[in-house]
Amino acid sequence: MATYFIADLHLQPESGPAGAASASSELIQFHRFIERCQTDGDALYILGDLFEVWIGDDAGINNYPSAIQTLKQLELPLFLLHGNRDFLIGDQFCAATGCELLAQPTMIRCQGSDLLIAHGDQLCTDDIEYQQMRSLFQQPQWQAEFLAQPIELRAQQAANLRDQSRTESSQKTAQIMDVNDQAVVELLEQQQALTMIHGHTHRPAQHQHSTQSGQATRWVVGSWQQHGDYVRWDENGPALLQACP
Repeated sequence: MATYFIADLHLQPESGPAGAASASSELIQFHRFIERCQTDGDALYILGDLFEVWIGDDAGINNYPSAIQTLKQLELPLFLLHGNRDFLIGDQFCAATGCELLAQPTMIRCQGSDLLIAHGDQLCTDDIEYQQMRSLFQQPQWQAEFLAQPIELRAQQAANLRDQSRTESSQKTAQIMDVNDQAVVELLEQQQALTMIHGHTHRPAQHQHSTQSGQATRWVVGSWQQHGDYVRWDENGPALLQACP
């Protein structure tokens, strides 16, 4: 049996302007991946940004019916962390899919080993502007006020924020938008972890870090707009694989 970890699928809403259903390549690959997990999986962890945008359960559940139905039919434990795109996923989504929403970061047991999992954006501490916005969006008052608005207004504000983010990202260096090594080490030491898996940066890789407790390994899963990189962890240990090579 194996435990699976994915992140950053950024699934697009499944209905176009005219209401016609659409299936992106990421959505098709997601359905196939879930079928694969059914064959030998003992758990699936989604480490944030399953969806490109989530402006509340009352809107999101209607925008992604196929993806939600696929998760609901998954016959193994399902866990979810918030990403920076879908941090407003809440109780209605969990009830509709049967998933358990986890705090972030969080320690879990995986194949007999301790493992730290996170979305990863909190580690990009060099990107000061992003961290300021992230801090704002994490505030319960901001979230409550945003969710109290009509869906149409929320959708427009989310679109404006995405446009702003794309513009700002185009003006930043790749180094600024990557994780800060010192932030990684501090989190590993704080959580007393020697293994970590996260997403967010869209840079699939395996990294080594020296900590006070010893050598630590950090796995990064990639974006599904590239190769659909994921981590599969079985009795032989973790491996970084591609869903769509």
